[in-house]
Amino acid sequence: MMPDYVDPPDIDGSWDPPWDTPTKPFGDGHPTFGPDPGRGGPTIFDGDNDTSNDFWGRRLNNDGTVTVGELMAPWAGSGGGGSGDSQLIPRSIDQSTGIMAPLIDSFPTRPFPPGSGMYRKGAPGAGGGGQMLIMAIGRITLGDSATIRANGGIGRGGEGTIGTTGQISGSGAGSGGHLVVHSATGLDLSQIDIGTATSIGELPLLNPRSVLQAFGGRRGWAAGLLADVWGTTQPDGNGDLMIGRGGAGGNGIVQIHLPDPSNDIDWPVSASTAITTYLHNLDPVNNPIDMDRLEEILDLFASPKPYALLPFFAAKSQAQSMWVDTGTAEIRQPAAGTGPWPDYFDSLLRFEGVSVDGEVEVNSETVEYLPSLLEGSWGSASFGIQDVVVLGASTVFAGLERFLRSPNLLTGFDILPAKSNAITSFEIVAAEYDAVSDSLSLWSDPGDGALFAGVVSGEGWALRPKFFRLDTLGAKDHLPASTAVFIEFQGSADPSDLAATVPSPGDWTADLSVLKGLRFFRWRITFDIDAADTGVSLTSPRPQLDYLKLPFSW
Repeated sequence: MMPDYVDPPDIDGSWDPPWDTPTKPFGDGHPTFGPDPGRGGPTIFDGDNDTSNDFWGRRLNNDGTVTVGELMAPWAGSGGGGSGDSQLIPRSIDQSTGIMAPLIDSFPTRPFPPGSGMYRKGAPGAGGGGQMLIMAIGRITLGDSATIRANGGIGRGGEGTIGTTGQISGSGAGSGGHLVVHSATGLDLSQIDIGTATSIGELPLLNPRSVLQAFGGRRGWAAGLLADVWGTTQPDGNGDLMIGRGGAGGNGIVQIHLPDPSNDIDWPVSASTAITTYLHNLDPVNNPIDMDRLEEILDLFASPKPYALLPFFAAKSQAQSMWVDTGTAEIRQPAAGTGPWPDYFDSLLRFEGVSVDGEVEVNSETVEYLPSLLEGSWGSASFGIQDVVVLGASTVFAGLERFLRSPNLLTGFDILPAKSNAITSFEIVAAEYDAVSDSLSLWSDPGDGALFAGVVSGEGWALRPKFFRLDTLGAKDHLPASTAVFIEFQGSADPSDLAATVPSPGDWTADLSVLKGLRFFRWRITFDIDAADTGVSLTSPRPQLDYLKLPFSW
């Protein structure tokens, strides 16, 4: 329920008690001005008296946990109930007994309705607030005169017994609606005048503006002539326990979704420094944003108090794997000083292509090419449309025999038909070594084209290591300057023990040496299509990951 703004002395504790028992906790109203309101409408929530999850979506809490909202979809408000009619029913006296005749002898009136002054209509119930979703790719800007409403309708009084202030029973108000403000880029509130605050101590002096609204409606009045608005002589049919008044509409929901509230909200300049300091618990540089405090500040711009939630879509997206079991290589570790196993950073073959912080390395909008694994001479390989056969493979792979023992290690690598042309490359999708003929057969991705078309007469070929493939707009290995991709890892000896996570449950690393000896690993990939911080649109290029490969030895 919303506060009673019509009668300031009203307080929450003085509202009509809810009808949640078999016996009514209030009276039956008044014979002239109508009955008291009926039972409130059913709630769409669990009824657990916990409002912390009364929303649609997910909320990131200060401790790193995520609260999932109870709503499975956006939900508009509900309408209020109509108020009852009032009829004056004359009853005759039975002359033989002197007792009033039974009511059924006088009701219903024939003809109906009865004449003037005998019958008054109640008021229809108010409509519920609507469902409004603002789902933007770009920044949402709210100006100083902006207002977005999803308020419940106002209940009304019935026809009057005496003028316009003798209303019979009032109708129920509509509940507030569902207002969702969602941006993949940010929210600009800088133009809204809320006053000035130069320090945290002055924040309570700021003026709430309620630009975003989902109020419940005001209850329908009844018998306004019986009471006055506090401090005035104006009739008030909305006071505490007013006879026959309707029920007030419950507030709706306002929720705001942003990718990074620390950086994605533009606050009014006159209070920006104080707000930022408060949100980060006095240290904006080192402390993360406090989500509870964020909702307190957003309460200046929305009513009821909004929820600050995770976005459904944003410039950044993330994929994370399940724990991957590498097997039992860690059992019976050798005692010769080698190990422990598995080793994700073995010099024989290790994951490469990212910086120390996990960002995929790029050169001129192209994923950085790794040095060639080996080069073969002209004539040592026969190129077809999607296959190549390396002859005398044991000689070509001298010192690299592990790739002949396990040719699938070459899956995902690139073959260059002409070693000087780094751009014309073909992804290896299958490999097979025949020891009898000493030949290695490789097959390429058909999407990369015909292998033989890249051959240059007289020039040798090369194999290039590769542990992931990123394409953008159909272009192989293309990463535009507006994008960035990060690949990170965690390890564990026992995934069921959260504390055993390396580097820690909340941290990820691109340094695979710290995972040595850990049986389980998992990966996390972060895509940022607004790495240049210029905003995104429907046409912003989006990289696509084709595969990820993590070698390890034992």
